[in-house]
Amino acid sequence: MKPLMRELIIADNVHGESGLDGPALPEPSFAPQSGNAVELMAKTLRESAQPVTIVSTGPQTNVALLLNSHPELHTKIARIVIMGGRDGAG
Repeated sequence: MKPLMRELIIADNVHGESGLDGPALPEPSFAPQSGNAVELMAKTLRESAQPVTIVSTGPQTNVALLLNSHPELHTKIARIVIMGGRDGAG
């Protein structure tokens, strides 16, 4: 996914080439999921019996696309917690 308003800026000088350089992470214990992040969030919201808190880090494009493409699901969101993005330049 690309940012909605400008080209993506990667801070690899801070986070390394992979975005997670530094910590020693274990190998995943499950296979990659099919589909994309927006459809996975929509599926999770649809299937949840309770409102969901979305914790979004970095660019907010996936949250914006979720709300634009599935506006009926906004009632399934308890709150959105954001760590990232930029005010006025997104």
